[in-house]
Amino acid sequence: TPAAPTAAPSPPTVAAAPTWTVGQTNVQAHAEGALAVAALNTPTDAVVDPISGAIFACDKANNRIRHVTTEGRANTFVGDGGSSHLDGIRHAAKVNGPHQITVAPGTGDLYMTEYEGNKVAHVTAGGTVTAIAGDGSTVHNVADGLAAGFGGPIGISLFGTILAVAE
Repeated sequence: TPAAPTAAPSPPTVAAAPTWTVGQTNVQAHAEGALAVAALNTPTDAVVDPISGAIFACDKANNRIRHVTTEGRANTFVGDGGSSHLDGIRHAAKVNGPHQITVAPGTGDLYMTEYEGNKVAHVTAGGTVTAIAGDGSTVHNVADGLAAGFGGPIGISLFGTILAVAE
């Protein structure tokens, strides 16, 4: 006798991922706190920290990297809002037009492009900002480290130990 037909398997159940919207974007303001009241001016990129689950976002026109907690609060992680680059810790550091960001999976360290400052910076998980490439000029110059010249770096990706930058 022929085998009884079997029902087609059910498709897997996919849970909806949470969607967070930061209250105000592209406003000429800076505000911290709950997502409904936080304000970012020209947010350009965001990454999820694989260690904590928090989100780090480039707040380009406010010259800050924002930290969005899993509890739904947006705060400044690094940068004081000034329009220049200055190595330093957390709010004593300056970042100039952070445009794109990537996270190192094993450490939670960040690497970002500073479009307005023509630099690439390393940000430790503790918030220490250090320029690692770019002389700050707009003249393209193929060189290593701080001697390199970028004409507006916009993209960054980490491939193992290789950091790739697009301008």
